[in-house]
Amino acid sequence: MKHNRLYQALLILLILGGSGKISGQVNPDGSIATIDSVRRDTSRVYALSEKKYAIGFALMPSYSYRSASSSIHQNEIAAFRFEAGIRFQYYFSPGIRFEIGGTYGAKGYNEKLHLEDTILHRLTGDYTARTSYNFITVPLTLHFRMTGRNDTTSQLWLGGGITNGFLQTISTITPSINGAEIDNSEEKLSAQDLSDRQIATYYPALLLQADLIVPLDNTVRIQVSPYYERQLTSYTSGLNPNSGAAYLWNIGISLGMTFAFK
Repeated sequence: MKHNRLYQALLILLILGGSGKISGQVNPDGSIATIDSVRRDTSRVYALSEKKYAIGFALMPSYSYRSASSSIHQNEIAAFRFEAGIRFQYYFSPGIRFEIGGTYGAKGYNEKLHLEDTILHRLTGDYTARTSYNFITVPLTLHFRMTGRNDTTSQLWLGGGITNGFLQTISTITPSINGAEIDNSEEKLSAQDLSDRQIATYYPALLLQADLIVPLDNTVRIQVSPYYERQLTSYTSGLNPNSGAAYLWNIGISLGMTFAFK
């Protein structure tokens, strides 16, 4: 009698096992999860985590300014600047990635000027002079994933590294009163001017960054990255040695999209 009951219990287990149903587990569409569906989901997560490479682009608006050892720049204010570039990512593992990129854009600051209209007296007021340093930068950074179970969910990363900045041009736009109108005169130093004046053009900088990565599908990911960047060497030594040390810095947000592949 005991043997018959044991055989019946084994038969019931075999029937349930053959149906492929997993007790208590339901798919997002309301259907009962099966062994095959779980295998498919597991394979999908595994396939995503196996993608070692990603390439993408980013737009980077920022507030830019400089820290100076001298107090002669008291009228200077932070300025809105913009950069754009591409990035290449390599994943050592699902939780560690290396990133290299290339960007082009401006850093700099503005300066408040008060102009007196001694003729018509209607143009007297405060105006803004703009100084921009145009760089090609090559960032080299290492990032670590803080949250996110796998590549199918949103992830928070923290990282940092060095940006290699190559100064291309310096431009200054200064307003002045010219008769009955405001004249914005521009002074520009080209790459050749910088070379002729023996002005250094390489400036490394510290980069600290946080990344929110949101996958749209198996390949496409949205990446939003607040960042802070500050030069490690003074850029004024070649321009005006008597002006004291000054370091450009900027706080911004990188808005980009990447495409993962093996």
